[in-house]
Amino acid sequence: MKITDKSNILWVVSIIAIFFETFRQFMSYIVVFRSYIYFLLWIVLCFGLANSFIRKINYVPFFIFLIVVSFYIFNGGDYNNLGSMSSCISLSVGYMIIPTIFLFYNRFLSNNQLMICLVIVAITTTYTLLCTIPVVMIQPGLIRESAVNEDLYVLLQRQGVMNYALPHSVIFILPALCYGVKYCQSFGIRITCLIAIVETFTILYLGEATTPLLLGVASFFISIFYNIHRKIRTNLIRIIVILVIFAIIINESIIHSIFGSMESLFEGTAIADKMREFEMLMIYGDVTGADMEARQDLGNQTINTILNNPIWGTTNSKALGHHNYFLDIFASIGVVGFFPLMVWLVYIIKKIWDVLPAKTRFYYIVGVATFLLHGFTKNVWGGEFFLYSLFLLPCLLLFFHNSIKTHSCNVWKKNPKY
Repeated sequence: MKITDKSNILWVVSIIAIFFETFRQFMSYIVVFRSYIYFLLWIVLCFGLANSFIRKINYVPFFIFLIVVSFYIFNGGDYNNLGSMSSCISLSVGYMIIPTIFLFYNRFLSNNQLMICLVIVAITTTYTLLCTIPVVMIQPGLIRESAVNEDLYVLLQRQGVMNYALPHSVIFILPALCYGVKYCQSFGIRITCLIAIVETFTILYLGEATTPLLLGVASFFISIFYNIHRKIRTNLIRIIVILVIFAIIINESIIHSIFGSMESLFEGTAIADKMREFEMLMIYGDVTGADMEARQDLGNQTINTILNNPIWGTTNSKALGHHNYFLDIFASIGVVGFFPLMVWLVYIIKKIWDVLPAKTRFYYIVGVATFLLHGFTKNVWGGEFFLYSLFLLPCLLLFFHNSIKTHSCNVWKKNPKY
């Protein structure tokens, strides 16, 4: 590999960016090394060294969205996810640059280069988990509290402890890990995927994040039940039958039994209280419990703001519920800004879908659907939300597919009659 090649220069820069985005402990000591600087440097190099590649991507909807956001800032808008130039940079990194990096990886890089990137993320994530376990075991709830306590956030970051964004983001790669476990012939890859799945659910447990836990469990089982060797219709019938059987056999005593065992597992964490509230919802069909009622009120607040200002939105962030990321953006910039953003998301998701191998696409859609569901039901913290959904998820699927193809070719060379 010649480091002077254009694609390799861009790859090295992207590796640096991804390292600093996932190994955030270093960021707390050296403020100047913000991850988005590396992403911006990458995109500048991309325009300079691979502009023909960039010209094939239609960024117009996203640029329209950024123009609307700029007017929002100029008019005094103060919603924290939109209300500053720093927010614009973060939006550009998350929505535009990160998926562009994947498309670049798919177009120019080898499977070994993909593997190096994934190994770096695996090492930094494992390191973060190991730093988190002893801290959270002594004092549960710190990760959740750090989402609203800036001083605690900085203190934990300097110790290498994960932020609240990580448990909300790792669930997006679960479908890819399931694909690797089910279909990769390499024993090493399958074991690594199993370890990564265990790590993912451990991160969810330590982060005490209920919504990601529920979404993660759902995407995990859907991905496990789906079989790429069967027709889509057969797979859908299979999943529907399982859901129907579950709906028929489930009753109050079974719900009590299931949630009772789960509550004991999560005893002493915020998840246990939410499990009890969710249990009451399933049994009685009513929203009960302080947390669920508060979430419903916050969601209704944002929806009412949208209905009052559907076209242009509002610059007053106090009118928002601040708990539904995409809906809060809609309420802030109205249809004129939200529509181009959704057009861009559909476009870039479809573009990634088009370049992924056909057998991996279902797992990609499960992960992306989890990403969208999360964005419409919860707030979003940090760049990890986009890195895991629009980069790591398709990268993993591409790497596993290439590994399977390489293994099959090697087997054929050794045994041509097969």
